Amino acid sequence: MYHCIDGVWQYGSRLNITDPNAIEIGDVTAIDGDCVAVSNSYDPAYSMGSAVTLYHREGDAWYDVASYPVPSNPDGTEGFDSNVAMGGGVMVIAHPSYNHRKGQVTVYRLGADGYALETTLETDTAGRPSWGFSLAVSGDGSRILVGSYEKSQPDQPVAVYDYDTQTQTWGLTQTLASECKLAYPVNVALSHKGTVAAIGCPMYGEGSLQYSGRVQMYAQDEISSNLTWFQDLTGRPWPNDNVGYSMAFNGDADGRLFATGAPEMSGLFVYERDMDDGMYYMATSESTDPTQADTYLGVSVTITGDTLLSGMPRPAIDAGAVAVFDLGLLN
Repeated sequence: MYHCIDGVWQYGSRLNITDPNAIEIGDVTAIDGDCVAVSNSYDPAYSMGSAVTLYHREGDAWYDVASYPVPSNPDGTEGFDSNVAMGGGVMVIAHPSYNHRKGQVTVYRLGADGYALETTLETDTAGRPSWGFSLAVSGDGSRILVGSYEKSQPDQPVAVYDYDTQTQTWGLTQTLASECKLAYPVNVALSHKGTVAAIGCPMYGEGSLQYSGRVQMYAQDEISSNLTWFQDLTGRPWPNDNVGYSMAFNGDADGRLFATGAPEMSGLFVYERDMDDGMYYMATSESTDPTQADTYLGVSVTITGDTLLSGMPRPAIDAGAVAVFDLGLLN
């Protein structure tokens, strides 16, 4: 864990998993205030497939406070993956491989005694949709996006759930069609209040723009409150860039800044929203030295304040780093 002190990110502590059977720790992480959720897979020789471990910060130290294991499949087999997203005191955990890739999504809410199970989100999608392959929670905890990955379908649906404060329940309000035209997974992201949504299709594109990728942008209608498509973001575009592989909004309520990673070009695209016409325009782009062919900037991306962070693995040398950019300086 790193902390920003006087504008400089400094190493603070390390999160340790005490379970000796856990492997592949930290494949997916999420943070909400003083809580961090970390996914970890288990050795297939053991009965449990995977779990999400929750940490809480007290002062400068982080403590392991809870674990949320994958549920047992109806046929006794296990799924070995977990996905997690957090925001506004809401934690969403998905197990896309559950029940032969049918998938399962559970919602937890933070209370006096920690995160307690609130509901389970079901899907009636036929086949093996891998429900919860991608997840997003708005920063205020009012909206959830659940993406799927059905290998036999050309368009991957994204479900939108909204929280009703009067009934204190989650309800399916609409389903967005990714229109990727190809049977590949999609990624999702939400602005702080959930009024802007992004669906990333990194494998989108054919012909001379094969796998160039794109991001579909949706804005909330002021009357119906439904999300409506209004723009596609395509980066350069260039074949095999995989734009939309990772995505993040900054913490502004209206999603003023948006970033997407394009790891196959080892780059990032940053967009700023014009609040007069509501459209996004490219503010800047970043890429690594093209001679570093084994570097994949843009595999992951997040924005905190005016700081942009992106994962940059280098698998050829079994190493990696996190690149830190000051968006104020980039502009």
